[in-house]
Amino acid sequence: MNTYPVILYPLSIEKALASLPPVPEPPKVFTPPILQLLPKPEEPEVFIESPPVRIKLIPLFLSELGVSIISALVGSASNSIGAGWTFFIMLTLGVFGFGYTQVESYPIRLSQYREELAAYQEKRNSYPKIIKDWEQFIHQETIKHKELLAEWERQKQNLERIYQQEVENLRTPQKVSDWRMESCKKEFSSLNPQKFDIEPAEDRRGFTEYPDNCRFPNLLRNYFGDDKIFILKMVVYYTPDFAYVEPENNWFSIDIEIDEPYTPRQYPRNSPLIPTHCIGQDDNRNYFFQQHDWYVIRFSERQVFLYPESCCKVIAKLIYEITGNESVFRRFDKIPDLQPEPSWTEDNSINKANRQERLNYR
Repeated sequence: MNTYPVILYPLSIEKALASLPPVPEPPKVFTPPILQLLPKPEEPEVFIESPPVRIKLIPLFLSELGVSIISALVGSASNSIGAGWTFFIMLTLGVFGFGYTQVESYPIRLSQYREELAAYQEKRNSYPKIIKDWEQFIHQETIKHKELLAEWERQKQNLERIYQQEVENLRTPQKVSDWRMESCKKEFSSLNPQKFDIEPAEDRRGFTEYPDNCRFPNLLRNYFGDDKIFILKMVVYYTPDFAYVEPENNWFSIDIEIDEPYTPRQYPRNSPLIPTHCIGQDDNRNYFFQQHDWYVIRFSERQVFLYPESCCKVIAKLIYEITGNESVFRRFDKIPDLQPEPSWTEDNSINKANRQERLNYR
């Protein structure tokens, strides 16, 4: 909006004109292969079992001697020979039973010990080979995993390349243009411009808005018809300088504004000076009309004063682009296009006033 003419669209249309075709969902990439390795085999524990010992006769005889002494003491203490003999017989049977068990089980215990020792020796002897096989397995699995990972990466890159190509195909200028055109068509049907208020607006027209001062007002009516050009019609709390409204297309209305750089026109004769329509000053007004489904066209006063037919051509071109009706636009084949003019800041406005630019358009 740094040059005139300024052409603004309803907010929904602007959004459609800035939209892009939706892209497909990114490809689903499978999870990368996971390297699963067996833990390192544990080293066999140290064999700490002692070999079984054959029972000795001397400890048995000594045990039996102890039994005799204890039995005699029991009989003496109880004053009963029978009790002593009973105790002697029971302990003797226990001692000889234990001895017999040890003698009988010795070969079995010795054989079991030798088997356990042989198994331990076999584990100790085979452990280096087990470690070597385990290291070889780890090496092979690592190589296999790298190959699978490389293949997974190739497939992933291929999917991404195909997806990117699909996105780029949707982002070609023609595809974007077609998409935006279709989006605008959908939005057009839902436009519902805010209607005029019943009460007429206060007459606060500027210099070039009067037919006696400028050709533009009469040209608007001549080109677009008296039934489509309206003045002094208020829309809520704003009054367009001129409004183009098509009765047959109630979704299409244009707010046509003429921006003067300062007021009063005769400055410095009539003071104080007020800079007007500086960059940013009309943003709220523009937004109001856009929000209420109006188009907005803003011309500078100089453009309207010096090139009124070219300004009308801008309006006719917008109508043709929106409605497809080129009947009016054809009448401007020999009219030159309107040349852009810079917008102004407050400082620019003051400089224009000091030069009395509004009184000296050339």
